[in-house]
Amino acid sequence: MNVRAVTFGASSDVGVVRDHNEDSFLVKPPLFIVADGMGGHAAGEIASRLAVQSFSDSDLTDSSDTEAIQKAVAGANRLVFESATGSTQGMGTTCALLLVGHGIAHVANVGDSRVYRLRGDELVQLSRDHTLAAEMVDQGLISAEQVLGSDGGSQITRALGGGDTVKSDMTTVELMPSDRFVLCSDGLSSMVADDDIKKILLRSEAPQEAAEKLVAAANEAGGEDNVTVVVVDVDPPTAPATSHWRKRLIYALVVLAIVLAAVAVAFLIQKRS
Repeated sequence: MNVRAVTFGASSDVGVVRDHNEDSFLVKPPLFIVADGMGGHAAGEIASRLAVQSFSDSDLTDSSDTEAIQKAVAGANRLVFESATGSTQGMGTTCALLLVGHGIAHVANVGDSRVYRLRGDELVQLSRDHTLAAEMVDQGLISAEQVLGSDGGSQITRALGGGDTVKSDMTTVELMPSDRFVLCSDGLSSMVADDDIKKILLRSEAPQEAAEKLVAAANEAGGEDNVTVVVVDVDPPTAPATSHWRKRLIYALVVLAIVLAAVAVAFLIQKRS
């Protein structure tokens, strides 16, 4: 299945509590990125912007494989890490990545920015949180419900720029027509439950509408962090122009054959009479 056409929407807001926005995002089909910076005043903003710029400058295309994505992640990590000097020492950023390919989508993440997929009425988190709270959930020490709104959910265990190398989690999924993907910083996922995210997505026809409503929901829930949302809709593939003309040609040939047959029958009838 060659499903590649996409439409998208994006929205980012400082939130209710913070005084500046350290999130950055990239919408450069087939590549989509959300990055949430950290590391003190202004440093987080610089880190997320550097990471997004690195991905934008990469040569990722809809034909890129997981090895190419890992290389791009390593390049973004290296740029942030090597740029950390003086007041920006120790800065870092999360990264959530979606690359729409030929019938498949690649997902990669570092940190707690997320990638979801809505298919029908089922919302699934495709990324894996790199946080202390997520590790505690994996170990059965706390429930996933206890993470929402808790301080532990924001303790990052992995980030771009945190060292000279970084490991990203990756997954590849098959695309289906009408799949909807959501990339977001934890300003959304820490404030709005997955069920409420799903309800908003189902009630929003256009991806831009969905992105804006999700940001508004995070702010209405308290807006304790910057919130950034990118919504990507996979459209059913359209028939190529060559296919359209082929159908018209076949139709014309069928009509011509019918006309010729009618003429031949008429001629035979006239000859016999």
